[in-house]
Amino acid sequence: MTTVSIDARRLAVLLGGVCFALAASATDVGHVSLLIGEARVVRADGTPEVLQRGAQIRVGDRIETSANGHVHMRFVDNAAVSVRPDSSLEVQAYRFDVLRPESNEVKFRVEKGTSRSISGAATDLDKSRFRLNTPIAAIGVRGTDFIVQTDPTGVRATVSDGAIVVGALGAGCSAAGLGPCSGAQVRELSADMGRLMAEVRPNDQATRILPAADLSVATAASRIERSDAARPLSPSAAHAIGLAAAEPTPG
Repeated sequence: MTTVSIDARRLAVLLGGVCFALAASATDVGHVSLLIGEARVVRADGTPEVLQRGAQIRVGDRIETSANGHVHMRFVDNAAVSVRPDSSLEVQAYRFDVLRPESNEVKFRVEKGTSRSISGAATDLDKSRFRLNTPIAAIGVRGTDFIVQTDPTGVRATVSDGAIVVGALGAGCSAAGLGPCSGAQVRELSADMGRLMAEVRPNDQATRILPAADLSVATAASRIERSDAARPLSPSAAHAIGLAAAEPTPG
């Protein structure tokens, strides 16, 4: 039996994306594929709901986990995003159109805690159409698997694959933007650089690249996330979002 190449699998995801506008509802952009412990979703209209596995994720949703909560989401372009314990992540925008990649838009905000993002087809098509914001820093990607942690002491990010561009929010780096910030205050961090992390502290004007002394940000819960990200979509779920031929590559 011929082995399906990574490129072929990616192509299947991209072609499946053509069907998204017809096969999925206007607001559903992903679903909860894994849930451990307790979590809730606050919808765009402010309505809170107890989160359950299989729940649909929509633009405007804010995912909030308890101290024992861990949520893993799969999006319409096969991207994977996790929200770790005692964390909050908002889906600010999610648009995927394989025929018009210039209209793609993927945007998250991590208000507190830790999140992991594994890029999907929307970002693969045009990396300038992705942004993850925190209260004090913005992260753009070069095609990536990365983890970000934010708390009152600052923002720290590590990279498992690819590269990220981290900038302190302020002059030249606006939370309203899309894609990586540019300028003297930003720094690029790639997986090839080894055990390093990007850090922005409150009132910093520039990002720093430092040894990742506390590797918990890079390693905690990664085995659970790799296992779930490698699980193929169920036939019904794949058909519903036009990704019937898509199979994620095991990490």
